[in-house]
Amino acid sequence: MKNFLKRYFFSFILILLPISLRAETFYLINPSIQCQAYLEISYKEIFNKKNNLYVIEFNKGSKFIKKINKYNDYEYLYHAQGYEAYMIIAKTKDQKTGTLTILDVKNPCRVIVTQDEGYAYLSNNALNKESNHLNELKTIKSNNNINSDLPYCQSTLYVNKSFGFISNKDLCNLATKVTYQNNIMKRMWRDESDTIEEQKYTKEAKNRNLNCHQIENNNFEFKKCFGKIIYKDGTQFFGDIFGSIPNGIGISNSSDSSSYNGHWKNGKRDGKGTYIYPDGSKYVGEWVNNQKNGIGSYKKNNGITYSGEYKNDLFDGRGVEISPSAGIIKQGIYSQGEYKYYEKIDIKDLFSRLKESNISIKDNNIDELIINNEPKENEEIVELDSNFPVRFNESKKESALLTNDIKDFMKQNNNLDPIILGELFLKLKNSNIDNPNQEFITNYETLLEYVSKDKDFNLYVRQRKAKRKNDLLIEKDKIFKFIKHAEVKINDYISKNLDNEKISETLKLAKKVRAASDNEDLKFLNELVNEVKVWLKNNNILNYIEEMKLQEDKVTSIKKAQEEAER
Repeated sequence: MKNFLKRYFFSFILILLPISLRAETFYLINPSIQCQAYLEISYKEIFNKKNNLYVIEFNKGSKFIKKINKYNDYEYLYHAQGYEAYMIIAKTKDQKTGTLTILDVKNPCRVIVTQDEGYAYLSNNALNKESNHLNELKTIKSNNNINSDLPYCQSTLYVNKSFGFISNKDLCNLATKVTYQNNIMKRMWRDESDTIEEQKYTKEAKNRNLNCHQIENNNFEFKKCFGKIIYKDGTQFFGDIFGSIPNGIGISNSSDSSSYNGHWKNGKRDGKGTYIYPDGSKYVGEWVNNQKNGIGSYKKNNGITYSGEYKNDLFDGRGVEISPSAGIIKQGIYSQGEYKYYEKIDIKDLFSRLKESNISIKDNNIDELIINNEPKENEEIVELDSNFPVRFNESKKESALLTNDIKDFMKQNNNLDPIILGELFLKLKNSNIDNPNQEFITNYETLLEYVSKDKDFNLYVRQRKAKRKNDLLIEKDKIFKFIKHAEVKINDYISKNLDNEKISETLKLAKKVRAASDNEDLKFLNELVNEVKVWLKNNNILNYIEEMKLQEDKVTSIKKAQEEAER
């Protein structure tokens, strides 16, 4: 009973305490750095940070803080004298938040305040997200040299593609409802009083950034801004947005690893741009209604590039195909994606048109294409240049590796068509391999292009190449050990035979051996090994392999002797 009376007594005393002695707390929403500095200097006794929120906290009875009660429209109004500063904290009854103002002509400070800690936390978090959003847009715009004059969108758009069939106009009609205020018709967003289905339209309209409530004579005011769109399938777009869809210039990155960087019209690729396919192939040039149309350059993942005219997404018109190993392999007239017949192409004119179709954003291969293939001044264009025999031999060597890889790959389950493969093998086999010719290179690259489309084969070839590379390193390591051992023996021989009349031949070999450490040509190294073997044998000197075998035999003999002794 005593404890109860004590508790009741102290509670009663707290109630009777003057209201003026209780603490007041105001939470600041995203104060500027200037305001933070001002408050830390002039009001350090009442300004602090609590739970990641900036706070003004004081007792009402403080002599530096005065409450003004004569204005009925205010829920609270405080004047606070600080160090060389004067602050006003005020909130009218019709507002959800108040304001903190420090009066200074040169460096004014104004911050939104609230006494609701939860509201302050959510508001600051939202502002931080908005700041991160704007920083992301600025970075994307700068890194990709996107030339857009539109203001930044204030938030990311999340677009559900299932609504794609609904036009913006129809969506606005479904997302809003008509109300009358003072005999004036207004449109308002649907809310909790409407059905869940109707509220979905409102949510989608907001995601599209539509101002559906601002309708005048059935015309809709759409926001134009530079922003970010995230689609339901994971595709992200950064760039100019009008009516919730890409319009202008921008970048799209899809979940299948494809990307587009260029001009857009009504949500489709239209104008000039670069498209990178999931397999790494790339198109740079002109677009109409999401299709390649006009002049452009398409670089396949095997390195072969088609440059020329397009129609309805296909090679159509004049064009040229260039191989990194063989140069120009085809030129002439194409129709509906197929090569029809030869016609001499004005390469200089073609590349001039490609330059004009290029756009001033990153991630394109036009410059690389021009540098590697554009004719120099007064240079005559020929189909087979002076380096053609070298490229022919390289293709011949690569074709031998390719055919062996295909034969081994076909022993396991695969998706390659044996009939198509058989026809391509037959064409390559019937090609002339004795003299350099374009037919062989074309047949080889056609076979390479077909098998390169198969992901399993590409993986298999990468593994085979890795093994060949590793085997080559092991072989070279053995060769260099052999040559290094020989270098020691040859130098020792020279030191002991300086007066020998036949020393000149040995000196030549010694120089050759010393220079071999910088040579990666396997053919040269094997020839040198054979030459060194002959020299060592003629001079009764054991080579590296023979010496290692002798040491192994000695070790084996010692082990046998030890085993017999233990018996």
